[in-house]
Amino acid sequence: MVYQSYNFGSKFKELRRSKGISIEKVAKDITSKSHLSNCKNGKATLDITVFVKLLSRINIQPAEFF
Repeated sequence: MVYQSYNFGSKFKELRRSKGISIEKVAKDITSKSHLSNCKNGKATLDITVFVKLLSRINIQPAEFF
């Protein structure tokens, strides 16, 4: 299953910044910074398992995100 990143970008960025976590730290060992940036900008898609790992990295449950 692939999560459509057009909703992901701005909300994830807002949550990540509110927790003071850099994009580099969030992406480390999960995905590349450039891939995460492309997803944020709607230029790439993000697999749901990767999405859940990224949310976990910023201490957010999927239900909280939606």
